[in-house]
Amino acid sequence: SESFRILSLCRKICDESSLSVFFRVGGVRNDLIQNTADLVMDWADKEFPSVMAELEDFLTENRLFKSRTVGIGVISDEDALDYGFSGVNLRACGIMHDLRKTDVPYDVYDKVHFEVPVSKEGDCYTRYILRVREIYQSLAIIRQIIASMPSGDVMAPEIGVTEDKSLSMLSRRYLFYSEGMPLPSGDIYAATESPLGELGVYLVSEGGAVPYRCHFRSAGLPHLQALNIMAEGHDLADLRPILSSLGVVMTEVDR
Repeated sequence: SESFRILSLCRKICDESSLSVFFRVGGVRNDLIQNTADLVMDWADKEFPSVMAELEDFLTENRLFKSRTVGIGVISDEDALDYGFSGVNLRACGIMHDLRKTDVPYDVYDKVHFEVPVSKEGDCYTRYILRVREIYQSLAIIRQIIASMPSGDVMAPEIGVTEDKSLSMLSRRYLFYSEGMPLPSGDIYAATESPLGELGVYLVSEGGAVPYRCHFRSAGLPHLQALNIMAEGHDLADLRPILSSLGVVMTEVDR
């Protein structure tokens, strides 16, 4: 499947590191392989467009698909805000809110050009259409990032936990992972525009290596909580397309 192909490509350009261990506090585990740009551009320009074309040909104007999604699982902009919607599910209700645009500077998103698709119908079909349009925007971002990828260190020097196998570095890594990183006192909320919506972390520190409190704002929980009003008046069989259109991942919700 294409998802397996994408994961395989990510593992290859990360020098056979899985994404779960590639990203580290202060940077990444190691630099990308030398032909990263060629591999990514071949996939973005030659492989993936045909996959998207096949998907759209099969679904977008399919009468059966539209009969199961158009006007199904509708939620108003007012209810979406009351329930704490975010991401594409909120933008499908006509509200333009994307942290990559509203929380500037956010990473390097202020240095790349992309559009944020918005519609107002608030049903399953609209959420599907917006997700397809966002995929094309993501491809545009990938092309810009690859074209302007800077050189330099991949790990902040003050962190210094690298793959060096020397005794001193192994000792430093042991202390880092066993004792943790001292945090300044206070509290902070940080959020990202994840594919599922706004994923946030609220930390409260008393100055030690372990936070006094750590709370995750799961992007999918508000969407799941609104299922009762979105399913009202529909058949039991409509629950599946409604849930699918919301992009709810139960392990993420349960966090």
